[in-house]
This record gives sequence, structure tokens and C-alpha cells, in this order.
Amino acid sequence: MTNKLFSVFFSVFIIFAFSNQQFVYSQDSTSSLAYKKKHQFFRYSMFYRADLSYQLWHQFKLVQKAKGGDPIAEHELGLRYLMGEGFVSDTTLGAKWIGNAARKDLTSAEYNYAILLNNGWGVEWNPFQAYDYFQKAALDGMPQAEYILGVTHLNNLVVKKDLLTAYEWLKKSAESGFLPAKEYLIKLEKKISPEKLKKAKKSVTKKSSKKRKTFSNYLTSSTPTGLEIIDFDLIQDSATIITDKHILGALLTETNINLADTLGITEKNDSSLNILKSGLPFLNQSAEAGNPEALTLLGRMHQKGKYFKKDNIKAAAYYLRAARLNLPIAANLLFQLSKNKKLIFEIRKAAKKQEAIPMYIWYGLYVLGIQKDIAPKDAFKLLYQSANKKYIPAMVELGLSYYTGNLIKKDKDRAKKVWESAAKLESEEALTRIAATNILEKKYKNIKLDIDILMKSEKMGSILAEVTLASLYEKGIGVKKDKTKAVMYYRSAAQRGNSFAFNQLRKMYDEIRPPRFRF
Repeated sequence: MTNKLFSVFFSVFIIFAFSNQQFVYSQDSTSSLAYKKKHQFFRYSMFYRADLSYQLWHQFKLVQKAKGGDPIAEHELGLRYLMGEGFVSDTTLGAKWIGNAARKDLTSAEYNYAILLNNGWGVEWNPFQAYDYFQKAALDGMPQAEYILGVTHLNNLVVKKDLLTAYEWLKKSAESGFLPAKEYLIKLEKKISPEKLKKAKKSVTKKSSKKRKTFSNYLTSSTPTGLEIIDFDLIQDSATIITDKHILGALLTETNINLADTLGITEKNDSSLNILKSGLPFLNQSAEAGNPEALTLLGRMHQKGKYFKKDNIKAAAYYLRAARLNLPIAANLLFQLSKNKKLIFEIRKAAKKQEAIPMYIWYGLYVLGIQKDIAPKDAFKLLYQSANKKYIPAMVELGLSYYTGNLIKKDKDRAKKVWESAAKLESEEALTRIAATNILEKKYKNIKLDIDILMKSEKMGSILAEVTLASLYEKGIGVKKDKTKAVMYYRSAAQRGNSFAFNQLRKMYDEIRPPRFRF
């Protein structure tokens, strides 16, 4: 469903405009940068071509037409280079030919070239130029591009957030039957006042009265646009009811694609939490690496007694760990659990008996501002005592407390010692934190080893590793400076709810923002 390069909660179309034909290609392991790490989009060919000479002749004619300036041929040739279909895979050449076609106002090429620009695939990363091409395609009536324009006016990155403008574009896309637009439109309507919404609906209806163009030559695919909804208002709203479908859906990103596959999670999953039981060891491994979505799913399973004995205290601990990794839906779920007075009584009672998990939870409820019934020093004492009992999540949190100076005097050396103790108990998250601080503070003995640890953790879904790698690629620390990769990691983390990653991403946009896009 999504890709590491801007993971997403939906699928999007990539348009193919060929000479009165719709070709279906197969992707193989030699695919270009733009198609690495993705599922096979096109599983068969519509035409059986046993005659190799025919294929070679077709390729020759295609190149001939493209070099002659035929935009449809240029577009097809570009796509073939991107996917390594009939030509050696080459992202740069693919982008060049698609760009040529886009500059000749071929709508499908404009849309696809915008995707390349927005991800920095084969071209220099330029989300503002991408916006211009998306807008051209949207003005041509392409539902997918209309959806993108709507998303762009929600993210507060390329253009200033504008709910009404976003609504207008999403409404147009929805009226054409584009499912992602239909789904998000329902949520967006709740954010707009009834009076303004009524006017907006009339405006869209009036503008949509003319006959719209149709785009028949397209195939569905999971190609990411690099423009997905980052909606902190929605995910941080404690009044929002988080369903099992929300929790499962959060795993449908490129970051978690291996985990989702292992658990058998798809877009069609209902709210029954019927995952593949054989995937539970991998789920636990991902959680211990610092994957907030995995932690949240484990919390929900313990809360509902699915594959585990029903235990709200353990559920609260999992939610707390995910919330401390900046996953808003986990904080929401913990807040909802805290409304259970009987549970809170049990947690406090067990904490007073020096039980590690309840002490950790009571501390966490205070730190998150959900419960303010103890003094700061008492909250820290609860955490310290829980960590002394070798409860690994408390040890990781205690190290963070020392590192940031939260509730205690800042002491980075002590923080590292606490994390080293947790690492000896096989805490992957502690290892990741040590590696991250070593690099960012330039106190590493073996930077390659630290980066390898981060890479391994990122593959398991560690959001800390993801944000740290973004910073390394942005600054060129231990790796070759790469703005495209930095944006990729920051954006992925931001879409998962990490506000720090979003702020860093915003800074990168501001560094190249043209005057006409300033706000």
C-alpha cells in the first residue's frame, strides 16, 4: 500500500498514456531506484510475445518516435526505463523522457513527472515544481491529481494549510469516484463549520457542472506520490475513537511492510484482529526494536485478550511505550484506558507494592499529563525503582530522562550507562539509542557499526532510527549527504505522527522555498 518514500494509508494511480493501447509491464529485480523495495505492480502481460525480433523492433520504433518528439512515445520510453522493461533500468533516463513529455502538456506525464520531482527520483528534489505539474494535471480533470492538490493544502508544507481549498479539490476527486478522496472527505467535513461547508459544496457543484475529461488508459498501482496526509489535528484529538482498523492500518506503510506481510495484514482486514499467529514472534521483535505501531498492536491484543490473556495493565504499558515514541494514537488509547477508575486503582495499588510495570505506568501517566496526582520527584522515583527491577522499558525511559534532564538533572554519561545496562539485557531499543547518541554527539568509536545498528533497527520499524538516519543524510554525518534520503526518512516518520520529523522536514522545504510559495 505504501512505500518507504512517503508511506501512506491508500493506493494511488500511475497513469500510462500510450498510442491507443494499454500495456501491462512486469517488474523484476533490476528495477530502477523509483521502484526498489516495492511489490510487483504488474503481474502479467496482456500480449504473448514469443518472437524476440518483434520486441526488439517495437523497442527500436519506440525510441525512434521518442527521439522524434512524440510525447506519448517519450512517456512510454520513460516508464520502461524506470521499470527496466525492455531496457536497462535507469531512473535518470526515465525521468528525462517523462519530463520531456510533461513539458509538452501530456497530462499523464505531468502527473508522473510530478511524482519523480516530489521524491527526487532521477531529478533534483523539488516539491514546488512538482506542485505545478500536479496542478496542471488536476486542472485537466485527473481525479488522482485533484486528490493530491487537496492533500497539499492540508499538509502545510508546500502551500499554507487551507481546509476549504483542500475540500474543493478532494470533493472533485471524490465525485469522479477516487476512493481515497471519498474516505478522507468524510473526516474533513467534520473540521469545517456547517456554514462554510454549505458554501463550499455549492461552489464545487457549480465548478463541476461542465463535462469532465476521462482518463481511460491507466492502471492501479502502489506507486507513492510523496504527498500523503500528515494530519496531527486528527491523530492528536483525544475525542477521536481509535478502532482496530486504525491500528491495523497504521502498519500498512513501507516502513512496516514486512511486518504487515508476516502478520497477513491487508487493506481488507476488518476489526477482528485476526492476524497470522505465526507472525507474533516478529511482531514482538519489532516492538522491542522501538516500533510504535507494533507496540500499539500488542497493547490492543492484551486489552482484548487476542492471542494473549486479557490484561489491561500490560496493554497500558505497551500503549505508554508507543506514546513515548510519539505515536499519537497510542497516547489516545492510553488516555481512554485511564478513564477506567478501577484500572487506575489497581495500577496505583500494585505500584505501591513495588511492582515494576505498574510503577512504570503511573510514572508515564504523569509525564504524559494524563494524571497529575503526584509530585515530579515522586514520578521520577517510580521510574527509577521500576528500572532498578530490570524492567527494560523503564530502563530505556530512565536513560532518556537523564539524557534530556526531564524530572532530574541532565547527565548524558549516566544516560548512556543506563542504556548500556539495558543493552546487556538484549534491549534493541537501548542499542539504537546508544548508536544514535554516539553519532549525533560525535563520540563514536566505530561509526560504521553504529550506522549498521540504525539501519537494522529502521528495518524493524524503529522510528528513532528513522529520524536519526534522516538527520545523518541531511548533514552528511557518516554517510554521503543526500537530501532526497533525508526527506524520505523525515516524511515517513512525520506520517507516523512524529512532530519533530515534521518540523525538520518543514525546514528542508523552507530552505528551497521559492518566493511565490512563501507563507
